[in-house]
Amino acid sequence: MVSQEQDAFQALRWAVNTATWAPTEKEWAFLLRLLPEEERTAVTRFKFQDDQKRAMVSRLLQRRCIEVNMSIPWENIIIKRTKGRKPFLANETKCLSAPNFNFNVSHEGDFVILASEPVLVCGVDVAAPSQLRRGKAQTIADIKQTFEKNFTAKEWHTILEAGVGEADKLECFRCHWSLKEAFVKARGDGIAFELNRCEFEFDSPWPAEKAHVTVDNVRRDDWLFSIQ
Repeated sequence: MVSQEQDAFQALRWAVNTATWAPTEKEWAFLLRLLPEEERTAVTRFKFQDDQKRAMVSRLLQRRCIEVNMSIPWENIIIKRTKGRKPFLANETKCLSAPNFNFNVSHEGDFVILASEPVLVCGVDVAAPSQLRRGKAQTIADIKQTFEKNFTAKEWHTILEAGVGEADKLECFRCHWSLKEAFVKARGDGIAFELNRCEFEFDSPWPAEKAHVTVDNVRRDDWLFSIQ
Protein backbone atom coordinates (compact mmCIF):
# COMPACT_ATOMS: atom_id res chain seq x y z
CA MET A 1 0.00 0.00 0.00
CA VAL A 2 1.21 3.48 -0.89
CA SER A 3 -0.02 5.82 1.80
CA GLN A 4 0.53 9.51 2.50
CA GLU A 5 -1.70 9.97 5.50
CA GLN A 6 -1.44 13.63 6.48
CA ASP A 7 -2.95 15.91 9.09
CA ALA A 8 -6.75 16.13 9.24
CA PHE A 9 -8.48 18.02 6.43
CA GLN A 10 -5.58 17.56 4.02
CA ALA A 11 -5.78 16.14 0.54
CA LEU A 12 -5.16 12.38 0.52
CA ARG A 13 -3.82 10.23 -2.31
CA TRP A 14 -3.86 6.49 -1.63
CA ALA A 15 -3.14 3.50 -3.86
CA VAL A 16 -3.38 -0.18 -2.98
CA ASN A 17 -1.97 -3.04 -5.07
CA THR A 18 -4.25 -6.02 -4.41
CA ALA A 19 -2.32 -8.50 -6.56
CA THR A 20 -0.47 -10.26 -3.74
CA TRP A 21 -3.16 -9.86 -1.07
CA ALA A 22 -4.58 -13.27 -0.17
CA PRO A 23 -6.77 -12.90 2.93
CA THR A 24 -7.64 -15.99 4.93
CA GLU A 25 -11.29 -16.93 5.48
CA LYS A 26 -11.02 -15.55 9.02
CA GLU A 27 -9.53 -12.27 7.85
CA TRP A 28 -12.14 -11.90 5.10
CA ALA A 29 -14.99 -12.53 7.51
CA PHE A 30 -13.56 -9.91 9.88
CA LEU A 31 -13.35 -7.31 7.13
CA LEU A 32 -16.90 -8.01 5.99
CA ARG A 33 -18.10 -7.36 9.53
CA LEU A 34 -16.59 -3.88 9.34
CA LEU A 35 -19.04 -2.94 6.59
CA PRO A 36 -22.77 -2.21 6.82
CA GLU A 37 -25.04 -4.89 5.39
CA GLU A 38 -25.69 -3.20 2.03
CA GLU A 39 -21.95 -2.81 1.43
CA ARG A 40 -21.25 -6.41 2.40
CA THR A 41 -23.83 -7.47 -0.17
CA ALA A 42 -22.25 -5.23 -2.81
CA VAL A 43 -18.84 -6.82 -2.20
CA THR A 44 -19.94 -10.45 -2.17
CA ARG A 45 -22.20 -10.23 -5.22
CA PHE A 46 -19.13 -10.31 -7.47
CA LYS A 47 -18.42 -13.75 -8.91
CA PHE A 48 -14.62 -13.54 -9.04
CA GLN A 49 -12.39 -13.22 -5.99
CA ASP A 50 -10.25 -10.47 -7.55
CA ASP A 51 -13.36 -8.34 -8.10
CA GLN A 52 -14.46 -8.93 -4.51
CA LYS A 53 -11.04 -7.90 -3.22
CA ARG A 54 -11.09 -4.65 -5.20
CA ALA A 55 -14.61 -3.88 -4.02
CA MET A 56 -13.61 -4.57 -0.42
CA VAL A 57 -10.49 -2.39 -0.52
CA SER A 58 -12.45 0.43 -2.16
CA ARG A 59 -14.97 0.50 0.66
CA LEU A 60 -12.36 0.21 3.39
CA LEU A 61 -10.38 3.11 1.91
CA GLN A 62 -13.47 5.30 1.76
CA ARG A 63 -14.28 4.74 5.41
CA ARG A 64 -10.69 5.16 6.56
CA CYS A 65 -10.44 8.39 4.56
CA ILE A 66 -13.53 9.78 6.31
CA GLU A 67 -12.31 8.59 9.69
CA VAL A 68 -8.94 10.33 9.17
CA ASN A 69 -10.23 13.54 7.61
CA MET A 70 -13.48 14.13 9.47
CA SER A 71 -12.86 12.38 12.80
CA ILE A 72 -16.13 10.47 12.55
CA PRO A 73 -16.11 7.07 14.29
CA TRP A 74 -16.03 4.19 11.82
CA GLU A 75 -19.36 2.73 12.96
CA ASN A 76 -21.14 6.10 12.55
CA ILE A 77 -20.01 6.82 8.99
CA ILE A 78 -22.83 7.08 6.42
CA ILE A 79 -21.87 6.91 2.75
CA LYS A 80 -24.40 7.52 -0.01
CA ARG A 81 -24.10 8.10 -3.77
CA THR A 82 -25.11 10.80 -6.20
CA LYS A 83 -27.31 9.99 -9.19
CA GLY A 84 -24.06 9.59 -11.11
CA ARG A 85 -22.88 7.03 -8.51
CA LYS A 86 -20.20 9.22 -6.88
CA PRO A 87 -19.91 8.26 -3.20
CA PHE A 88 -20.18 11.04 -0.64
CA LEU A 89 -20.27 11.51 3.13
CA ALA A 90 -23.91 11.80 4.18
CA ASN A 91 -23.28 12.64 7.85
CA GLU A 92 -24.03 16.20 8.87
CA THR A 93 -20.76 18.01 9.52
CA LYS A 94 -19.72 21.54 10.47
CA CYS A 95 -16.07 21.59 9.58
CA LEU A 96 -14.67 24.99 8.61
CA SER A 97 -11.40 23.39 7.45
CA ALA A 98 -13.20 21.12 5.00
CA PRO A 99 -16.33 22.94 3.80
CA ASN A 100 -16.58 20.79 0.67
CA PHE A 101 -14.98 17.53 1.81
CA ASN A 102 -15.31 14.99 -0.97
CA PHE A 103 -13.54 11.89 -2.19
CA ASN A 104 -13.47 9.55 -5.13
CA VAL A 105 -12.32 5.99 -5.78
CA SER A 106 -11.47 3.81 -8.74
CA HIS A 107 -10.37 0.22 -9.18
CA GLU A 108 -9.24 -1.89 -12.09
CA GLY A 109 -6.56 -4.48 -12.69
CA ASP A 110 -4.39 -4.81 -9.59
CA PHE A 111 -5.05 -1.36 -8.20
CA VAL A 112 -7.56 0.51 -6.06
CA ILE A 113 -7.00 4.24 -5.71
CA LEU A 114 -8.58 7.03 -3.67
CA ALA A 115 -8.29 10.81 -3.64
CA SER A 116 -9.89 13.25 -1.23
CA GLU A 117 -10.04 17.04 -1.00
CA PRO A 118 -11.29 19.40 1.72
CA VAL A 119 -12.43 22.13 -0.71
CA LEU A 120 -11.80 21.25 -4.36
CA VAL A 121 -14.00 18.80 -6.24
CA CYS A 122 -11.98 15.67 -7.10
CA GLY A 123 -12.31 12.63 -9.31
CA VAL A 124 -9.96 9.73 -10.08
CA ASP A 125 -9.74 6.86 -12.52
CA VAL A 126 -7.29 4.00 -12.93
CA ALA A 127 -6.91 2.12 -16.22
CA ALA A 128 -5.33 -1.34 -16.24
CA PRO A 129 -3.20 -2.45 -19.17
CA SER A 130 -5.25 -4.51 -21.61
CA GLN A 131 -3.47 -7.74 -20.66
CA LEU A 132 -4.95 -7.48 -17.15
CA ARG A 133 -8.51 -7.37 -18.48
CA ARG A 134 -10.57 -10.47 -19.11
CA GLY A 135 -11.36 -11.31 -22.72
CA LYS A 136 -9.65 -10.75 -26.03
CA ALA A 137 -7.18 -7.87 -26.29
CA GLN A 138 -8.38 -5.09 -28.59
CA THR A 139 -6.37 -3.18 -31.18
CA ILE A 140 -6.47 0.59 -31.42
CA ALA A 141 -8.59 0.18 -34.57
CA ASP A 142 -11.13 -1.90 -32.61
CA ILE A 143 -11.21 0.69 -29.85
CA LYS A 144 -11.65 3.60 -32.24
CA GLN A 145 -14.61 1.87 -33.87
CA THR A 146 -16.24 1.30 -30.47
CA PHE A 147 -15.48 4.66 -28.84
CA GLU A 148 -15.45 6.93 -31.89
CA LYS A 149 -18.18 9.27 -30.64
CA ASN A 150 -16.72 9.68 -27.14
CA PHE A 151 -13.65 11.58 -28.34
CA THR A 152 -13.12 14.68 -30.45
CA ALA A 153 -11.23 14.67 -33.73
CA LYS A 154 -8.32 16.43 -32.02
CA GLU A 155 -8.16 13.78 -29.31
CA TRP A 156 -8.20 10.94 -31.84
CA HIS A 157 -5.38 12.62 -33.73
CA THR A 158 -3.31 12.76 -30.54
CA ILE A 159 -4.05 9.10 -29.77
CA LEU A 160 -3.31 7.77 -33.25
CA GLU A 161 -0.08 9.78 -33.51
CA ALA A 162 1.20 8.80 -30.05
CA GLY A 163 4.56 7.04 -29.78
CA VAL A 164 5.95 4.60 -32.30
CA GLY A 165 3.70 1.55 -32.05
CA GLU A 166 0.37 0.01 -31.08
CA ALA A 167 1.23 -0.17 -27.37
CA ASP A 168 1.90 3.58 -27.17
CA LYS A 169 -1.38 4.38 -28.90
CA LEU A 170 -3.31 2.08 -26.55
CA GLU A 171 -1.66 3.70 -23.54
CA CYS A 172 -2.51 7.16 -24.85
CA PHE A 173 -6.12 6.08 -25.38
CA ARG A 174 -6.33 4.74 -21.83
CA CYS A 175 -4.95 8.01 -20.52
CA HIS A 176 -7.56 10.04 -22.40
CA TRP A 177 -10.31 7.72 -21.24
CA SER A 178 -9.20 7.99 -17.60
CA LEU A 179 -9.11 11.78 -17.82
CA LYS A 180 -12.69 11.83 -19.06
CA GLU A 181 -13.79 9.32 -16.43
CA ALA A 182 -12.11 11.30 -13.65
CA PHE A 183 -13.78 14.49 -14.86
CA VAL A 184 -17.33 13.14 -14.92
CA LYS A 185 -16.76 11.28 -11.64
CA ALA A 186 -15.63 14.52 -10.02
CA ARG A 187 -18.76 16.26 -11.32
CA GLY A 188 -20.89 13.46 -9.91
CA ASP A 189 -23.18 13.06 -12.92
CA GLY A 190 -21.52 9.98 -14.43
CA ILE A 191 -22.89 8.70 -17.75
CA ALA A 192 -25.41 11.57 -17.90
CA PHE A 193 -22.56 13.74 -19.20
CA GLU A 194 -21.69 13.20 -22.87
CA LEU A 195 -17.95 12.51 -23.03
CA ASN A 196 -17.39 14.26 -26.34
CA ARG A 197 -18.36 17.55 -24.67
CA CYS A 198 -14.99 17.57 -22.89
CA GLU A 199 -11.74 17.66 -24.85
CA PHE A 200 -8.40 16.97 -23.18
CA GLU A 201 -5.02 18.25 -24.27
CA PHE A 202 -1.70 17.39 -22.68
CA ASP A 203 0.40 20.25 -21.33
CA SER A 204 3.56 18.68 -22.80
CA PRO A 205 4.38 16.08 -25.48
CA TRP A 206 3.14 12.55 -24.80
CA PRO A 207 3.77 10.92 -22.36
CA ALA A 208 2.69 13.84 -20.18
CA GLU A 209 2.09 14.43 -16.48
CA LYS A 210 -0.47 17.25 -16.76
CA ALA A 211 -3.49 18.01 -18.92
CA HIS A 212 -6.18 20.62 -19.28
CA VAL A 213 -9.78 20.39 -20.41
CA THR A 214 -12.06 22.29 -22.76
CA VAL A 215 -15.78 21.88 -22.10
CA ASP A 216 -18.36 22.89 -24.69
CA ASN A 217 -15.60 24.75 -26.56
CA VAL A 218 -14.55 26.75 -23.48
CA ARG A 219 -11.15 26.09 -21.92
CA ARG A 220 -11.57 25.46 -18.18
CA ASP A 221 -8.41 26.49 -16.36
CA ASP A 222 -10.21 26.09 -13.04
CA TRP A 223 -9.77 22.32 -13.46
CA LEU A 224 -6.39 20.64 -12.84
CA PHE A 225 -5.47 17.14 -14.06
CA SER A 226 -2.47 15.04 -13.02
CA ILE A 227 -1.39 11.83 -14.74
CA GLN A 228 0.62 9.08 -13.06
